[in-house]
Amino acid sequence: MDLKEKLGTSLTNLGTSVGGESDIGAIVGRIIEASFGILGLVFLIIIVYSGFLWATSAGDPKKVGKARGMIINGVIGLAIAISAYSITHFVVKGIEEATK
Repeated sequence: MDLKEKLGTSLTNLGTSVGGESDIGAIVGRIIEASFGILGLVFLIIIVYSGFLWATSAGDPKKVGKARGMIINGVIGLAIAISAYSITHFVVKGIEEATK
C-alpha cells in the first residue's frame, strides 16, 4: 500500500469517526458548528454573570461600570465572531461559484 492509499484510508477513517462523514468539508463544518455552540454558551455565561454583578452592585458605580463593560465586550465579541463567519462564508461561496 503506497502513501496515497494510506492517506486516503486515514482520511476516510477520520471522516467516519466524526459523525459518519468522509468529506473534509463536512468535518470542518461540524467543527465550526461546535465552535459556535461553545461561543454561544460562553456569551450566555458572560451575560448572566454580568447581570448578576449589576444586580448585586447596590448602586456602586464602579461595579455597575464593570458589569456594563463586560456586557458590551461580550456583545462586541459575539458580533465580531458572527461577522467573521459571515464574511468568510460569503467569500468562499463567491469563489466556489466563480470556479464552476
